[in-house]
Amino acid sequence: MLTKTELKIFIHLDEQKTISQIADGLDLSVPTISKYVSLSIDEHNGILQKNKMKRKVFVSRANTTHANLLTSILTEFPRWDVPELFSYSNLKVASIMNDPKRIKDIAFITDLSRQQVKNCLNTLSKVAIVTKKDNKYSLNPSHKLINDFIKTYFANRNENRLKDKTPDGMILWGRGFEYLFKTKKTMNEQKTAVSVFHEYDLPLMSDKTYYFHTGRNLDTEDHILQTILIDQESITYNTYAALLYQKTKPDSLIERAVLYGLEEHVSAMLDLLKTKTPKADYLPPWEEYRTIAEDYGVI
Repeated sequence: MLTKTELKIFIHLDEQKTISQIADGLDLSVPTISKYVSLSIDEHNGILQKNKMKRKVFVSRANTTHANLLTSILTEFPRWDVPELFSYSNLKVASIMNDPKRIKDIAFITDLSRQQVKNCLNTLSKVAIVTKKDNKYSLNPSHKLINDFIKTYFANRNENRLKDKTPDGMILWGRGFEYLFKTKKTMNEQKTAVSVFHEYDLPLMSDKTYYFHTGRNLDTEDHILQTILIDQESITYNTYAALLYQKTKPDSLIERAVLYGLEEHVSAMLDLLKTKTPKADYLPPWEEYRTIAEDYGVI
């Protein structure tokens, strides 16, 4: 995640400069600047880059989409305190607000306290990066530059960091710092979706393992919903999700589905189980589903 010092370095780089020149300009030590430049590059934040010229190392703004967007933000909003606005917590909160969310939901997803979330929202609201309606907060659609920066920053960072860990890794769904991915490699991440079905006595075979990168602990509701997220239009994965729901019957599936933007999708799935009539193309015919459910001992 971006740090305040890293952002200050980015702002200071109106042209490429040496580490010493940056240190002098920001009144910080050379080791401090060197540390944050290297950290930024190692973390795949994609806003800084090093260039070697005649035995000298220069630092400049990276030529990535989100770095260019950040430059545009600095130009359009010269009075903004960008290092404060895009601090760790603020950026984390903003990254998951693609649709309206309550404070308690933002706190749940980000694993921040409600007070921390309130502080972030207050900071972001002062410059209208977020707006409030009916006790829910969302990114202001009028701030397209900001929205595009946040989206492209996290997409780039997540993709590059995953490729470092597992070259065959593929992101299937993402929201800010969270993302669902599959790989053949064993990872130090939380398994999810069909990869945990055996824990519910629903054995399914797959040559790939599904993981969900997040800072919070996953539960049954997450496993059901992330099965859908593998491919929302797939009858197969929606069938698997329905099987796990029928097997476990969690109470708060609809409430959790709202956090993934899957409320209507899940409502249709539950309606199938109640009425035995599919009302969406991604759901299986009832007789087909019943046969599979009987095979797995769900009904």
